[in-house]
Amino acid sequence: MNHVRRFLAFSLFALAVTATASRAQSAIGFKVVVHPSNPTTELSRAEISRLFLKKDTLWDHAGTVAPVDLVPNNRTRQRFSKAIHGREVRRVQSYWLRLIFSGRAAPPPELDQERQVLEFVANDRQAIGYVSSTTTVGKDVKVVKVID
Repeated sequence: MNHVRRFLAFSLFALAVTATASRAQSAIGFKVVVHPSNPTTELSRAEISRLFLKKDTLWDHAGTVAPVDLVPNNRTRQRFSKAIHGREVRRVQSYWLRLIFSGRAAPPPELDQERQVLEFVANDRQAIGYVSSTTTVGKDVKVVKVID
């Protein structure tokens, strides 16, 4: 009987942790997605920011990172920018203008729709993108856990 209680307690704890992680993803308003072959399962906000700002350009497992953004007026992009970069989209755009004019880097492509982001990521093994937390993703992409 004692084993049953421990099992039930552990099961409830595991369920609570899973539910909390799921709520955490929806609380930030977006999901970060990568190609399903990418071994990455979690990234910190700082790591994601460095990937999207092209401060880090290589995956740990090999290959050049291919970030993709949504257009600046997209609400998911605005939430992503605030949560990941700690600044508004216009400030991130200023960052890119400085790099473009100095010839050091070009910003990630900007796509109009989340469906396009999912297709981009599904078709590029090195890609990383984001979509709204309410967007349904299939097995063509993998959701990466965002940690602090």
